[in-house]
Amino acid sequence: MFTFIPITHPTSDTKHPLLLVQSAHGEKYFFGKIGEGSQRSLTENKIRISKLKDIFLTGELNWSDIGGLPGMILTIADQGKSNLVLHYGNDILNYIVSTWRYFVFRFGIDLNDHIMKDKEVYEDKVIAVKSFNVLKNGGKTG
Repeated sequence: MFTFIPITHPTSDTKHPLLLVQSAHGEKYFFGKIGEGSQRSLTENKIRISKLKDIFLTGELNWSDIGGLPGMILTIADQGKSNLVLHYGNDILNYIVSTWRYFVFRFGIDLNDHIMKDKEVYEDKVIAVKSFNVLKNGGKTG
């Protein structure tokens, strides 16, 4: 059984949706975009992210879509979390994360990215997530 909690939705101060999926045992997963203001919204709603396991990013990635992600990674690391996995359907995520290496750096957290291929299923002991890549105008990846 899961609880679905909307963290952000399009308003004047948060432009992109972010959904928290929480299992009955407390494991947490983010789905959506982590724009500026996402962490503030978590604090305002008294949502703790110490049991956050994975972040599934959706849609196109640009700075307004993930501007809050570097700060959130630093906060998660400062809370003592030892590992975090970012999931996305395009290898641009590798490039984005590598550009942060000089200012988003913490000892003790193992930050990994997982590029999900179309129709790939990510599964752990709690959740199974199937990816599907949607392309503009029937375009090709790569």
